[in-house]
Amino acid sequence: MSQRRGMAMRVLAVAAVLAGIAGPASGQESPVVPPPEQDPFYDVPEGIEPLAPGTVIDAREIQPLVLGLPMPANGWQVRYRTVDQHGDPSAFIATILTPLTEWAGEGPRPVLVFNAAEAGLGLKCTASYALRAGLQGYPGSGPFVETTAMAAAIERGWTVIAPDFQGPRSEYLGMEGYATGILDAIRAARAFGPAAIDAGAPVGMLGYSISSSAALAAATVPAADAAGITFVGVVAGGTIPDWDETIRLFSGDTFGGALAIILGGLDRSFPNVDVRQLLNDDGNAALDASASDCLGDAVLQHPGASLDAWSAVPDFLAEPAVRKLLDEVSPLTRPGTMSAPLLLYHAAGDTYAPLETVEALAARYCRDVPVQIAVSQVGEHFANALIAHLTTFDWLADRFAGVAPPNECAPTSPADGPDSSHDAEGGVSGGRSELPASGGGGAATILGVALGLLAGSLRRHEVPGTR
Repeated sequence: MSQRRGMAMRVLAVAAVLAGIAGPASGQESPVVPPPEQDPFYDVPEGIEPLAPGTVIDAREIQPLVLGLPMPANGWQVRYRTVDQHGDPSAFIATILTPLTEWAGEGPRPVLVFNAAEAGLGLKCTASYALRAGLQGYPGSGPFVETTAMAAAIERGWTVIAPDFQGPRSEYLGMEGYATGILDAIRAARAFGPAAIDAGAPVGMLGYSISSSAALAAATVPAADAAGITFVGVVAGGTIPDWDETIRLFSGDTFGGALAIILGGLDRSFPNVDVRQLLNDDGNAALDASASDCLGDAVLQHPGASLDAWSAVPDFLAEPAVRKLLDEVSPLTRPGTMSAPLLLYHAAGDTYAPLETVEALAARYCRDVPVQIAVSQVGEHFANALIAHLTTFDWLADRFAGVAPPNECAPTSPADGPDSSHDAEGGVSGGRSELPASGGGGAATILGVALGLLAGSLRRHEVPGTR
């Protein structure tokens, strides 16, 4: 077994143990939670066109769950008016979590926009379903495991907003819908009285893998379109800067079934480009079979899947329409200016998003904001999601407290001195220090102890300048 697969299996084993620990809290049976496709709350109602972006259409109170256990938090789900990937009025869902205790810090209670890894083409892959259904839902989803990190944020005393940023049609890779859905979720949460979010509360944002792409999309929306929303810091982990590169790395790999999610997402999010005409019968059958899958489902359904086996053209990725699409959804080439200090964290052993490409992305954003990059020497793309989340919270806490962000970007000129922000070429350099692990109790501590066997420490990493 390869080192990467061995690490992934150990992390999945830990997650399974934790899920087993998180059984029913009492002898009472939990109420049955219907799947989202059978829950009218997820429907898009008629007549929402006149509503302003972020208007709350409907809301319900929930008992939020962390791996099946009650989370010590107030919880609500709001259905709000927004615009989808295609520019059409739509209704997305966001889950709002607030601590049961008073905020003991200075200033208003901070807000963390937690974009969970909604890696899939079905609503069972959403954060809202994981938080409400727990073990009744889909324990194989990224958001199910990430409820542990949300619980850690609650223990910090922060309000958490977890948007289902892909919308009711699960439009994977729909970056325009991601951005507007996230920004309008913040507007809806602020307007939702029971959450009691202070108008002056600092707002930070986090995402990993596909949700990292979503966070970066929201943080690079032009200021006029993000009116009234300012992020004090953005954390992006396991980022996929170049989707062309990542698709090639998945193709033929053990996790090759991910291609069904990626290609299915392109087909759904960009119907003007007929992706399916570029696929053969086997490829189209695979997309049909995975039309409502989460990533894990697709990987199990299509082990070792490859573009060569599914493509009806000699080089699918070389097709002009496909190249244009991938440029539009890849953070490395997608237009936009980063609006907030940025922490990128990544596994050195991430074989689906190589570190060198993440370094190039850091160099790009250095033209806009202070950037810090931290690299884990253990784990890979999937394992690092569990390992690294909790270690970034100290960085966020400093941003919430108004501490100046660390900056590894090269100075603009020798005269500007060592604290200067960035150079015209977007290079990154400077002193390095270890990024400390985050503390926490309760469910977060259980997770932290288990993952401590896997993790090791993150270290700051020197990133070369633009090549």
